[in-house]
Order: sequence, then structure tokens, then C-alpha cells
Amino acid sequence: MPPSLSSVDNALRLVHVLSQRDEVGVAEAGRLLGVARSTAHRLLASLVVHGFAEQDPARRTYRAGPALRESGLAVLRRYDVRDHARPYLEGVSERTGETTHLLVLAGADSLFVDGVEGSRSVRTTTRQGASFPAHSTSGGKALLAELSHDELQALYPDERLPALTARTIAARSELEAELDRIRAQGYARNDGESDDHITSAAAVVRDRAGLARFAISVSAPAFRADEATMDALIEAVTEACARATRPDGSARRAP
Repeated sequence: MPPSLSSVDNALRLVHVLSQRDEVGVAEAGRLLGVARSTAHRLLASLVVHGFAEQDPARRTYRAGPALRESGLAVLRRYDVRDHARPYLEGVSERTGETTHLLVLAGADSLFVDGVEGSRSVRTTTRQGASFPAHSTSGGKALLAELSHDELQALYPDERLPALTARTIAARSELEAELDRIRAQGYARNDGESDDHITSAAAVVRDRAGLARFAISVSAPAFRADEATMDALIEAVTEACARATRPDGSARRAP
């Protein structure tokens, strides 16, 4: 991606972060985008100039600015991927009785931007609004599998990766092998890697250009996630993601 387009992409991703959070610091913004602190500061300063962000002088953090609050959020709501993905989240949840999520990649993190809680009496709760290391979630791994080798190296410059549980992939080389499997099979799994008690499966939905912009996941409590159950969850989420994208790569709404 040319540097100018990369800067635009990062600025738009930062606008999305500001629309989802009460505030964000420079270091956190850099981590979410996978860029240097100086780059994050420059992007935030540019958003301040144009009214899309404003800085809290006491806390030195940034929040949505007047331009984003007054008009930008309306535009985001109009074209928000949540509007497109919601019918599919609901469809997979109704089919399986389990909780579904919509995730996007923000640097080395996966952001849970929407969710539909399952109907079963014992179920996983929604993580809407939360972020987790991308390599620890099924949706995050599905999206990481779309990155090039160089992009992955930029996100994970060190061999050691942070682990949330004993099952989290803790080495970049192991993650690369896992991403190869995900590319081959067309879906990702999370077997207690972000939470010991949660198992999930996810696949990506592509845009008009064929690029994977977001992922849909379905999760179940680990105690009932036997192979038959996981096969059913994988089938439900991969079929939903296939229906959410036309053969030419352009997204369409669920019937």
C-alpha cells in the first residue's frame, strides 16, 4: 500500500476507534493501529486540526471532536459495517443458539464492534466494545490470516507473543503456522485462547475489492464445545460469511 493510502487508512481506523471509545491515549492509539507512537501522535494532531478529535488538556487523552460528533458519526452510522453484518449475526445466533460477534482488526488487536447474545440458558456473554489480542481470538486470527508476511512481521516484531491463557499461541512462528492452516481451511478457531471457558469459530467477509474488512464469530461455553458442536458452529459461520459476500466480492444484505 502506498504511504499516502496507508496514512489515510490509519486515520480512518483512528476515527473509528474514537467513535467507539470515550477516550484514547497516544500510546494506546499506536498500539491499536500497529504504528509508532510518533505516527499515532501525528495522526491525532491532524484529526484535532480538522475537528474530528479534541484533546483533554488535563488527561492528555483524545476523544471524538465536534466534527465527528455532529456529522461524522451520522456518516459512520449510515455506512457502518454493523448495518450490513447485523442480519448475519442474528441468523447464525438463531441457527445455533449461541452468541455471535462482529470483529475488526485494529493493529494487533481485534475489536468486538457488535454482538448478538445466544438464546441458550447457559451461553457466552457479548464482548461488544472490548478488545483482545488478535492472535487470541478466532475472528482476530481469521483477519490476521489475510495479512502478508511483511504486514504480520510489522505487527509482531518479536517472537514472543502475550498470552492470556495457557492455550494462547505465545510464539510468532506458531502463529504463522496457525495462519497457514486458517488460509487452507477457510475459518479460524479459538479453543480457550482468550478465556479458558470459551470456544469459538470465525470466518471473514470480503468487500467489493475482495479484501477482508471484518470477521463474524460464533462462540460457545467450552464445556459443551465437542467436535460435533464445533463442526455445526463452523458450518453456520462459514455459510453466513459466504452469503454476506457476492461471488464478485461485493457485500449484500441478508434476505
